[in-house]
Amino acid sequence: MYWLKRAVYKIGRESRTAGKRLAWRIFYGKRFSMGKDWKIRKNTEIELTGRGRISIGDGMITRSGVSILVDGGDLRVGDHVFFNHGVSITCLKEISIGCGCKIGNNVVIVDHDHDYRGSLEDMVSSPVFIGNRVWIGANAVITRGVSIGQGSVIGAGSVVTRDIPPYCVAAGVPARVIRYITEGCGESESCGSRRGERQECLPGLQPAKRKERRDIGCVEDRR
Repeated sequence: MYWLKRAVYKIGRESRTAGKRLAWRIFYGKRFSMGKDWKIRKNTEIELTGRGRISIGDGMITRSGVSILVDGGDLRVGDHVFFNHGVSITCLKEISIGCGCKIGNNVVIVDHDHDYRGSLEDMVSSPVFIGNRVWIGANAVITRGVSIGQGSVIGAGSVVTRDIPPYCVAAGVPARVIRYITEGCGESESCGSRRGERQECLPGLQPAKRKERRDIGCVEDRR
């Protein structure tokens, strides 16, 4: 049975959208749930090990070279999320990505790192939460334990090591808030909070002056 499942997984990895969905569903069973209307490039890879779980909403789009590894963790991806070329996600504990997010080329998202104070074989993990309609620029790195608020933009090449509030532009190494976005942040129906909440939008663009933290929004309630 193991070799049969491996054969199905290989077929799924090398096939297009319909074949991948079927193969992943057979190979991972109830630990893997998916929506509809996916558009997945041929060499997109999803690997689920241990007791890990993956839940992906409707309308996911991936470009070539996207790699998703869930090793015992819980990965949740909302509706209409776009992953560009070379995106890498590794989840050992918990990663949540909200609805309508755009993830740029070669972005790395991890919820863990090596424990340099002990054995490098040991891992330290903390959940990562990314809100609705977040745009993460090319080559950015999202490290463990951070939250990125709804509607924010992460500049290309940034390293996010601390929480980023909603509706702002953050960039740099480490990333810091450059300005707040308070224009054009209208909520679409597909990206609304699953609890029926509505985010407030204000006109104009203001420089960063505040550090308050708000709820991420579309992703499901934290555990």
